[in-house]
This record gives sequence, structure tokens and C-alpha cells, in this order.
Amino acid sequence: MRDEEKFIEDYDKQKDSLRSWGQYIKEYIFTELKKQKHDTESFIKIQVLARVKDDSSIIEKAFYRGKNYSNPLDDITDKVGIRFVVLLLDDIKIIQNIIEDCREWNISEDKNFEWERLENPSVFEYQSVHYIIRNTKAIIVNNITIDQLTPCEVQIRTLLQHAFSELSHDTVYKPSQTVEPMIKRLVARSMAMIETTDSIFKEVNDKMTIENNKKSNNLLPIIKDEYTNRIRMPEENNKIQELIIDVYEEMIAEINAEDLINFINEHIEMLKEQINSKYNTQLLFRQPVILLLYYLINQHPNKVSIDWPLTEDLIKPIYTKLGISFNS
Repeated sequence: MRDEEKFIEDYDKQKDSLRSWGQYIKEYIFTELKKQKHDTESFIKIQVLARVKDDSSIIEKAFYRGKNYSNPLDDITDKVGIRFVVLLLDDIKIIQNIIEDCREWNISEDKNFEWERLENPSVFEYQSVHYIIRNTKAIIVNNITIDQLTPCEVQIRTLLQHAFSELSHDTVYKPSQTVEPMIKRLVARSMAMIETTDSIFKEVNDKMTIENNKKSNNLLPIIKDEYTNRIRMPEENNKIQELIIDVYEEMIAEINAEDLINFINEHIEMLKEQINSKYNTQLLFRQPVILLLYYLINQHPNKVSIDWPLTEDLIKPIYTKLGISFNS
């Protein structure tokens, strides 16, 4: 009993540092997602919290699971953990790349997770990506010192993986109980269905991207590159983009890519000046599709104004800048 009391006494001293380290990793990843113009509120599907393992859970893990830790306080690597839940398999890769590209920490496999995977292959075959992240040097966060090589477990899952994990953890992966074979078979079936559904979600998303490119006459990659490389980093909003493409689909279908690029080249200084002046105050001007609007207004001013689906004050400045009268 004394060993457990001393363990918790020492563990209590680490909790603030552990929590701060988990929060630091979360904020770093969120910052990088925003730099890549991902809306974290929609990209991340479940609130991300830095969770420090509670006393009873860590006592059980340290002393009652038969793992024979030589120094459990140092050996247990998931004393603090954060979990990112996203929609698509491709979204997992985005967070993986952020983690793996960072030079502030070292990453390794979660040995506890790998052990559990080997012990319970039917449960852990289709689970989330797990990392153990350790800071390469001591840092201070909010006046709290985080010692070098402090571990934090990071999990990345799709929503479906998360649902499966929650179910299987509560029904199958319980060392204290025996699970009927039928339950294991049902869980295995659900795992197969979830894996298939995740793949279908990815296929649907890929096909929607292709379809949107077709509707835009395959101009979306062009305007995104032109906007990003020659003006500034866009803040893409699919709803605005899709609305404009849907309204002007027939005219967009007639655009020649070379003519569009020539128009941008000819008017680049004007485009940069007006877009930058409105970038912080008007969402429309933060979208690459704005370049299509400039071109369409220049070519078909009357039809654009007649079919314009939003408020007139958003596009009147474009007409003025192009020296064209606005007629609604």
C-alpha cells in the first residue's frame, strides 16, 4: 500500500506539467491546421482535451495489470493524452504530417498500445493512429516547467474509428471479464463494416472533388495556385465557392484556361491591391473563386449582375475597379 501512496504523491507533482504539455501539443497542431487554412471547428469533430490519467486508472495500470514496470512513473507513457477525431482517413494524414514534421519533439510508437494490439488483435486491428511525443528540450509553458522527454500520447481517429473504439473498449477489451464468442464476432463484423464505410467516405469525397473540378471546367486548381502564389494564402469556404460555380456554371464552362491566366497576368496589380484591401473584412475576397468573378464580370458584366446570388455591395467594387457600370 505504501508503494501506491508514494507513487500517487510523486504523480501529483507531475500533473500540472503533464497537462500543460498536452495542451501545448494541442495548440501547436491547431495553429498548424489554421496555417493550412483548415477551419478547426469543422475539421475537428470532437473537442480536444489534454486529459491526465486519473489516480485509480494509473494505479491499476502501474500495479494490477501484470506489466512488471521497473519504474512505473517513468515507464507509463500515457499519463497525459490528447485525441483528434476527424471525418476522413485523409484528414488523419494531415495531422500525422504536422506531428512528424515538427522539430520540437521526438515521436515513437505507443508500446502500450502495440502490446494491447498484439494481445487483442480482433479489437485493435482497425484502430486509431497512436504516437508518443516527447519534447526534445525542457520548455516553460505558462510558468510551468515541462521537463525534457516528457511523454504525451496522441491519438488520431476518424469518427467511425472513434465509435468502434469506444464500443470495443467497453465490451471486449476488459481484462476483468470474459467475453462470449458471439460478441467478439459481432464486434469483428462491425469493424469490417466501419473499415469499408471509412473507405467509401473517402471515395465519396474524392469523387465530389473531381465533380466540382468538372463543374468549374477544371479551373479550381488554377485559380487556387494563382491566388496562393501571387496574392496571398486563401481561406477557402466551400459553400461560397460552390454557390458561385453553380450559379455561373454555363459561363464558366466556356472559359479558356489560357485566357483566364492572361487576364490575371494583365490585371495582377489591380487584383492584388483590391483583394488585399478587402481580405480582412470580406470573406468573398479571401476565396480563390474571386478570380473567376473578376474574369466573368469583365466578360459578361450584365449577366453576372442579373444572376448574382448575394448582396450587391459585395461585387459593386469589382465593377468599379474594372471600370464597368453595375446594372442589377
